[in-house]
Amino acid sequence: MTTRILYVDTSRFHNEEAFGYFSLVEKEFAKCDSPSFSVRRENFSRCLAAFDAVLELPRGSLLTRAIIKADQRRDKAYRYLVERVRIDTRHFNPEKAEAARRVEMILACYHNPVALPYIQASGLLSTLAQELDEPETRARLTFLDIAEWLDELKAGNDEFLALYIARNQEQAGTEIGVTRKARGALERAYRECVTCINALAEIKGPKAYAVMIEIINQLVMRQRSELRARKTRAKKARVARAGLADETKTRMADETETGNDEPLQESHD
Repeated sequence: MTTRILYVDTSRFHNEEAFGYFSLVEKEFAKCDSPSFSVRRENFSRCLAAFDAVLELPRGSLLTRAIIKADQRRDKAYRYLVERVRIDTRHFNPEKAEAARRVEMILACYHNPVALPYIQASGLLSTLAQELDEPETRARLTFLDIAEWLDELKAGNDEFLALYIARNQEQAGTEIGVTRKARGALERAYRECVTCINALAEIKGPKAYAVMIEIINQLVMRQRSELRARKTRAKKARVARAGLADETKTRMADETETGNDEPLQESHD
């Protein structure tokens, strides 16, 4: 078992993704009652609250109605998924009942994220969708015939985030600066907390904070996986764009050559 919190490049997280990750980590930090850690934990919580405040969705945008609809779409998918899993825990088929119980354990860790404010809900739903989409859990959802509701949840959350980003782009540059400043303070506070916990784990022994560290490292590994997947998708997109550009250039060159090979029409004037 790892006895220190692993590194992940939090600067590469999207804002909503960062908020979801740090919110889950905050719950684990609360389990550390060391006096030397309490000041750092309180500072981290203040920075998280400040970051949440600057991420609040602005009012008055033409995209507001579409955002509300997208939020309702993901809420519906989440609530149906939870209800179906709850019902299937009492399924007459013991294998399906067990599969449902395993999925319900994951859902229970997120404490009804759709009841939270927009930004916090987005981050937690993104993290939840990643966890539910892992091969073993997705196989259980498929076995229960509700995997399509996970897909609907992901689609609804992606739609919401796309609209949110579009509305953010309407905001003035000063707001971007405020967000960047709050994000920077939060990441520094997080690093200070991680450094402190790792030091305490070395001093007090591997078992003192093993459970908390293990849970945080699970979050870290999921985020690492998402960052790798994002990098791969970006690389494939660049290759596809480059291939399309080369194909276009070749086609244009061929058309030019074909045009040059055509005989000139003689004038009969």
